Amino acid sequence: NSVITLLTADNIEGPYEYVGPVVYSGFNTSSHPAEKTDVYDVLGEGADLTRYQNINANKINAIDPCIKFDENGDLWMVYGSWFGGVYMIKLDKNTGLRDYTYTYETERDVSDAYLGIKIAGGNAVSGEAPYLLRVGDYYYLFMSYGGLEAEKGYQMRVFRSENITGPYVDQAGNSAIFTKNENNLFS
Repeated sequence: NSVITLLTADNIEGPYEYVGPVVYSGFNTSSHPAEKTDVYDVLGEGADLTRYQNINANKINAIDPCIKFDENGDLWMVYGSWFGGVYMIKLDKNTGLRDYTYTYETERDVSDAYLGIKIAGGNAVSGEAPYLLRVGDYYYLFMSYGGLEAEKGYQMRVFRSENITGPYVDQAGNSAIFTKNENNLFS
């Protein structure tokens, strides 16, 4: 259960003011009820939220946001973590909040109506802390893998795509999205 929120300031040192939530994760417990999020605004009242409890499919942490403009001036945010994967949503470039006019289809390992476009990870495979960089004709996706110690396989990986929304592949052409659970730390 987490949320990415927007705060703004005129100076990098602050003070910062709360603007609002951008995206939530976790919609199942009595201590974090879905009614206190925007999930029903996006999916409709009474939507079935059980898919967000499947740790291998769509149960993510709304953490580690990275925001970038694409070549058309549209604003995007990539975010997410281990387990369910890393997703991308379009933001309203005037407010910095979620663009509620942009919709996504739900298709396993491709996209989700609430979470957005899946660009990496998933199926309980390691990978988080996405960072996007545009160089020339490509967008580069940097991600952390493994435990936070050398003995636990900590590493950085880089994928690239011609489009900000993917598909992202490594230097061998392998997708950044994992469609099954596997140990990817030493492959």
